[in-house]
Amino acid sequence: MIKKIEDRFNIIYRYQLPFIFSWFRRKKPNHQIKKIYFYPNLPHKRTILYKICKHLGIRIARSSKGEKQISFFWDDSTKFENTNLIDSRSLNSECIDISKHKVDTVFKNVFGYDLSINPKQFIGECVVKSDENAKHDGRIIQCPIKEAEPDVVYQKLIDNKIDDNFVRDLRAPIIGNDIPLVYYKIKTTELRFTNEIDRVEVHQTSTVFNDNEVESILNFSKAMGLDYGELDILRDNENNKIYIVDVNKTPWGPPNTITKEKANYVIEKMSESFLSMLFDF
Repeated sequence: MIKKIEDRFNIIYRYQLPFIFSWFRRKKPNHQIKKIYFYPNLPHKRTILYKICKHLGIRIARSSKGEKQISFFWDDSTKFENTNLIDSRSLNSECIDISKHKVDTVFKNVFGYDLSINPKQFIGECVVKSDENAKHDGRIIQCPIKEAEPDVVYQKLIDNKIDDNFVRDLRAPIIGNDIPLVYYKIKTTELRFTNEIDRVEVHQTSTVFNDNEVESILNFSKAMGLDYGELDILRDNENNKIYIVDVNKTPWGPPNTITKEKANYVIEKMSESFLSMLFDF
């Protein structure tokens, strides 16, 4: 009888108590932020922000009624026209245009060099893609051309090849004044302009960007009005410069090609940055 009690105690002590303590630490966040009001839409369950809020124990609210709370402008359209609906005190309230033309213009102003080209004058290969966000319709053409198409942008063809078969895209999460990590998104060369990813690697920011690049990336985000989101960035093998090619203000994630352990690490790391941003906002 005593032996059974001792065995049961050992089981509880070694296996069950650590789980119980872990559960309480997870369920009782060490902050006072109870909920965030999102409008005009709510984050999808597959977005990384939904998972961050769940991890932090922050409720996603539809209504702004009740106690004072943080609000978040959450809309995935390329251009948001009904600006009278936006509360200027909200997170991402100034990020209302993420068109490729806007991205190219802000990029040049911040970085001091161009991504866009004039297809009537440029000689060589370039990329043409829709001005609208998330179309993944880029294609390579030969310039010069006689007439430019409407509602598209023409950009330099960035050499981000790893080898003849694969290219590397950089995806940088922006959370306030922090870039908590960087994804390497590896794609096959023939699918480089699509959303089809061969594999994803997670890297520390300092191993991908130098201090000047980090400063410029954050300045670009501020100029775009982006408090929270993710940037698609390419590094050119020829000149080693980085080019910001896309802005996503409602990103999904973590990428489904990484392990569960790595996904948990990403959520934990981004949650720390998100909580810090909320306290500073």
